[in-house]
Amino acid sequence: MITRNIGFSLLLAFGLIAAALAANWAADASLTGPDFPDRISGALIGLILAVFSNAVAKRIPGRAPAAGAAAPKRFMGLAMVLGGLAYAAAFLFAPIELARWIGMGAVIAALIVTAIRFLAGRRAAGSTPERD
Repeated sequence: MITRNIGFSLLLAFGLIAAALAANWAADASLTGPDFPDRISGALIGLILAVFSNAVAKRIPGRAPAAGAAAPKRFMGLAMVLGGLAYAAAFLFAPIELARWIGMGAVIAALIVTAIRFLAGRRAAGSTPERD
């Protein structure tokens, strides 16, 4: 799994740094626009969020009290993957002044929707933090 492999994480970090340096070099050499490094870095961060969100959602501890108890975890993975993709799309297509706000808004919205889903599932199951 990608969350347990430190080699994969180091390679991913190296790739992100290399892409940012290459984008900065291209902007300094007037091969691209001045906002190109910000766009590339933001898009890659959104894609990394999308890649890791699905794996992390599967690793949330807890026993399943019912057959459908894995549904909130799957929902969290989906919401955060979509949030990461929206973050990347904001940096690729939105004006750079708005990209940060749009991207973070999408990720925050995914977190809020996930929290609501977990709380609704907890209330429906009738469990409290003391019983878990």
